[in-house]
Amino acid sequence: MKKPILIKILSSLVNLLSGLLAAIVILYFQDWFGSGDTYSYLFWTIPLSIGIAFFGKSILNLFPTKNKLIRLLIILIVSIAVSFGWVYAVYLILGPWINAFSIPVFLLWIIGMFFQMVFIDRFIQVERTKTTISNVLKVILGFPTILILSVISIYGLSFFGSYLSRPEPETFLIPTNFEGSFKVIYGEECGIMPPTENGRRILRIPTNGILIVRPEFESGIIDHEYYFIDEDGKRTKIEQYKNYSNGTKNIPGVRLGGSGSMGGAMPDGGFSSESPLAINYTDFQVYQDTIDRYDFKEERKFYSLTTTLIEECRKLKN
Repeated sequence: MKKPILIKILSSLVNLLSGLLAAIVILYFQDWFGSGDTYSYLFWTIPLSIGIAFFGKSILNLFPTKNKLIRLLIILIVSIAVSFGWVYAVYLILGPWINAFSIPVFLLWIIGMFFQMVFIDRFIQVERTKTTISNVLKVILGFPTILILSVISIYGLSFFGSYLSRPEPETFLIPTNFEGSFKVIYGEECGIMPPTENGRRILRIPTNGILIVRPEFESGIIDHEYYFIDEDGKRTKIEQYKNYSNGTKNIPGVRLGGSGSMGGAMPDGGFSSESPLAINYTDFQVYQDTIDRYDFKEERKFYSLTTTLIEECRKLKN
């Protein structure tokens, strides 16, 4: 009571820690499947915990009852309602990617918020007075404002951190008549050391579409440039393809498919992306005159060729 700011900060920690503890229990029963999602869960929980830290007391003031069981029930109902709203808010930002969580974030947000509200109810003096329109408006207008400002601030800090740790700029040189998938394999000692030109790493894509390099993969804000290059070394710049709704309007172009790992063998006989034998890569797609050219058989052949070339490369190194 004497230090409400400290209590509010501690309440946010209660939210994060209780939710994280529940996540650990769930992950244990999932054989730790989805453990990589805990960072994203905490990222999206911080704004919620900040909003509750600021307005948890005001929310509790809307329900002036001294009965402890009723108050716990009210806190549970409020936690479910607000967490449901937060799921929808995050969905508006992430879109369908919210379904990629391998842990039940809705349940975790309910748990974290419930314990945070109980903490606030216990340690901050709640004014159990008659509910007024001004109190209701304060919560309705203020709570979303704090959430929005928190999300913007966290995104800003994350962007600033990514900018400071951004990877080396890369220039991709692609054979003029190349079309389809190409892949850059990072972090292989048997790979080539790409040259540097004007502060940019030069990645010359071979005709088979698979380039194996020594530098490790670095995440962050990318700085890519793409060029077709002919036999005489003439470069023609092409753009990264982004707008799928416009069909062929933006091609020729290159689509950045994403980065990932092919699991490698582990001592226990399993496979994992954490294995030193895992293959770390970034996928790309080159479009010349159409974007509708996906061929499952070709993709399987490309995958098989990738693993074969990596195995041969590693054998030569050894």
